[in-house]
Amino acid sequence: MKKIKLIINADDFGLTKSVSDAIITAHRKGALTSTTLLAGAEYAGYAAELARGCPRLSVGIHFQLVAGRPVTRDLSRIKTLVDENGMFPDNFISFFKKLHTGRINYGHIKIELLNQVKKALALGVKISHADSHQHLHMHPFVLGTVLEVMREAGICKLRNPVEVFNYKLHRPLKLSAGNIIKIIYMNPLYKKWYGRRLSSSNVLYPDIFFGQFFSGAMTLDKFLKFLAHARAAIDSGYACGANGPVCEIMTHPGAADEYNNIAGCDAEFQKYLWHEEFLALTSAELTKKINEHGFTLCGYDSLQAGAKVFAPPLPDENKRSAI
Repeated sequence: MKKIKLIINADDFGLTKSVSDAIITAHRKGALTSTTLLAGAEYAGYAAELARGCPRLSVGIHFQLVAGRPVTRDLSRIKTLVDENGMFPDNFISFFKKLHTGRINYGHIKIELLNQVKKALALGVKISHADSHQHLHMHPFVLGTVLEVMREAGICKLRNPVEVFNYKLHRPLKLSAGNIIKIIYMNPLYKKWYGRRLSSSNVLYPDIFFGQFFSGAMTLDKFLKFLAHARAAIDSGYACGANGPVCEIMTHPGAADEYNNIAGCDAEFQKYLWHEEFLALTSAELTKKINEHGFTLCGYDSLQAGAKVFAPPLPDENKRSAI
């Protein structure tokens, strides 16, 4: 049986103290292998300190342009990204409305994302990969700027969250505006274009992604269903890249009701099953099925790049405008 590499990533590292604690515990006592840091979150420094005690945990950066505050101090440099209170748009729909009406400057996106990289580096994080809050990097207009930031920062691994809807795999699926958009947007044609775009930029990414349609609801049954599906797909000849087969599962472990009192987060995020996801990640049943289906747990560090890696920018502590 062909071995399959499996990356299990937790988003929102640093969002709250208990989310950060849950991520570290899910790594030490469960199946979690990777996480991505919200550099502008209140507990980013706390999370980075925890990560230093986990050398086998891949820590990437969770680029953020919605549902929070920027790390850039001088808001005049990124004024099209924030409101009068210095906050990002509430969610991806609000962000894309501004983007499609020409009210967002791509130069401002680049400034803020580079500053998020600098903030993560200043906290001592060795950035292994990147993804984005609410997957804004999937948008064709935003992707180019994200890839430019990654190139300048020396980051050569990026989440590919294009998960084509499959009725057997994704049922039962709650009909929401977000899921309807996902079903329409994520299709084989877009998946092919997106993969080629990343490859042409010498960016590495896992072959199969899961968690897009069950974001915030990755309970144990969802994990087990995907493992069986991925095993069958790869055994049937699913096309994989040079590092493949590699799968990634997105998770959001934490305590109950994490988002209830966090500024900038909408009602959808208040419904996340934080604790249920944590229990799934630390369950003996998940570990058993991972082994039975021939998966090997790994982090983004296991993806090997043959392309040139660019030196990351170092934070300039002497210049206030650096962040």
